[in-house]
Amino acid sequence: MSRARGKARRPNFTIKVGFADVAVKHVKMKDFGEFDSLDMVIRINENLDNWVYMQTFKHEILHAAAFVFGMSDMGLNEERWVDFSSAALTMVERDNLGIFERARSGGDLSADATACVSN
Repeated sequence: MSRARGKARRPNFTIKVGFADVAVKHVKMKDFGEFDSLDMVIRINENLDNWVYMQTFKHEILHAAAFVFGMSDMGLNEERWVDFSSAALTMVERDNLGIFERARSGGDLSADATACVSN
């Protein structure tokens, strides 16, 4: 979970989730990340490795979307749904590098065109 030495700090930025602007901040924290619905801020641990970062980023975006679209009252079911969805999307992306970019650009989506990784 540690960051490589000399690795550049990730910049903070804002994303659009439905009708809301959500700030994304990289901070020192003990948890992987959190979504603050009062301040509309996603905070992500600044020391996460890339794939853990990507799953955490997706996880917190899904929490923000659940809030924006009125589904944040699911309690434990929300956390299970968010965990499953963020993990599944991150695994597909990790195991099929570039699949989303090729889909967006109309590129070849066949298995031969996919740079798979084995972990």
